[in-house]
Amino acid sequence: MRGFYATALGLDELTADGESARLGAGRRTLLDLRRDTAARPRDPRAAGLFHTAFLLPSRAALGRWLRHAVDTGLPMQGAADHLVSEAVYLADPEGNGIKVYADRPRDQWRRDARGIA
Repeated sequence: MRGFYATALGLDELTADGESARLGAGRRTLLDLRRDTAARPRDPRAAGLFHTAFLLPSRAALGRWLRHAVDTGLPMQGAADHLVSEAVYLADPEGNGIKVYADRPRDQWRRDARGIA
């Protein structure tokens, strides 16, 4: 899994031993992977983690990552325009969902009497 996240998302291995690895950017941990030999295969009908989300600093950065994803053949599961952000969805080799997204500038967010539309 370390190799997947390094290649797919460009995360650096910050620490690792035989049971866990912390991946991130700079010195900041963004993902903590842990070996669990008792883990059962995921049941798609059961509640659990929907996805891990990685926020990129800008739409341009999202575009560069998407170009990288296409160039490396990462299979995408979808994309969405959430009005306040744009997102691309994929899964890791174990089927865990991943969201890679960038927020729009806050001054572009539509608001109404209740708050953000």
